[in-house]
Amino acid sequence: MEFISGLASVPLDYGLQDVLGSRGSQLEPWVGSAAASFATKLPIPPSCRIFRSEGYFRLKRHQRSICFAPQTGEPGCSVLCIKGMEPLAPDFARALDRLAARRTVNSGLSDLEHFVLIEDKLPGCLLLSEAQAEVSIAGTVHRRLSDDGDPLARLPLPVLCVRLPQTTAESAAREISSRASRSLWHKIDMLAAGGLGAYVYWYPSTPLRASMVPLNRQLAVTVSEGWIDLAARLLRAGFLPTTAHSLERGHCCDLNNSVIDGGFADIGSVAPLTELSTPTDVFIALQMTIWILTSTILYVLGKNEYRIGRFGYVGNMVLHLVRERLMCACGKDADPRITKFFDAAKNMSAIVGLLEKK
Repeated sequence: MEFISGLASVPLDYGLQDVLGSRGSQLEPWVGSAAASFATKLPIPPSCRIFRSEGYFRLKRHQRSICFAPQTGEPGCSVLCIKGMEPLAPDFARALDRLAARRTVNSGLSDLEHFVLIEDKLPGCLLLSEAQAEVSIAGTVHRRLSDDGDPLARLPLPVLCVRLPQTTAESAAREISSRASRSLWHKIDMLAAGGLGAYVYWYPSTPLRASMVPLNRQLAVTVSEGWIDLAARLLRAGFLPTTAHSLERGHCCDLNNSVIDGGFADIGSVAPLTELSTPTDVFIALQMTIWILTSTILYVLGKNEYRIGRFGYVGNMVLHLVRERLMCACGKDADPRITKFFDAAKNMSAIVGLLEKK
């Protein structure tokens, strides 16, 4: 593996000990030494494709991150994920070619242009602002959850955030522009001007996503229970797993970010309840959470066999189950807007009350 050193570190607004408290024993001994090493130098991926080398590896469909775990031979070992180093990979241009050659369903855009136009991202890259936002919300969530007395949540735990050289951002922008429509060049330059970032986070297992690994029914049930419990834990702590702002951008509980250990591997969609200004925003976010989580559960139960539809009795049963479980888990001390959302379905008068306030 090749490494790059001297990257500008971005201060974290929390300390690991603030999050871990007395639970640091949950981290394997190698994690601390590896994290300290990454603080001085970060690995350059040898390829944007799947690879495995010296404890480093890229999982299928992980286009912007690689994992590291010492070759201990122990199953279920936790990993350190390094996200955002792909623009330094030797085959980054070929990865962009593949994105430019694929078309997004229903839009006609190439996948490369979709990231720029729809998601406000540079394809294959991690914007510094994006890295900082993900690190910040992850730290905030973990710090809040550290007070609830439960084990460390199965969520990314950032340990390092850096800014990549501006020359890297400029080079990436040129490569992307050469494969994009001229009308997008200004936006590409604008996004690149803010800089590119990378960060390292710990995750308690190899983060295999629901979309990547077929599960038998028994395991699918166990994993689904974990996702529901984690979504409920977030709600109790004052966080919405997703909101309308994450439409077309990905949700922590969708099949691309839900991990088969019952966790969520990307929590960029998570938002504090305090950031949503109106009850309607909260209601929409809760409905989206229920709907997307249900869709993910249906996927692992039977891939494309079950859907939420007029006569999709299995889908509607799961939808009702998820809603009831989240409602019961939140309890009476939940944010009043959450309580009002769940209480509204108890009788027609409550529904009419919502309609009159719209």
